[in-house]
Amino acid sequence: MYEVITKAEDAIALPFWFVFDYQCVVLYLIYITVRYRTVTVQYWTRNPHHLLIAEY
Repeated sequence: MYEVITKAEDAIALPFWFVFDYQCVVLYLIYITVRYRTVTVQYWTRNPHHLLIAEY
């Protein structure tokens, strides 16, 4: 009986943790993207020619 209960709890917990981790990963990627764009914009406003050389 204990094994059955454990498996049932795992079956319920696994999708929950998967969704939780997925949302955290998405939020983390959005956060990194926003930070990266902000740094890029600030860097471009300070040194536009450096950004052009880097892109080239």
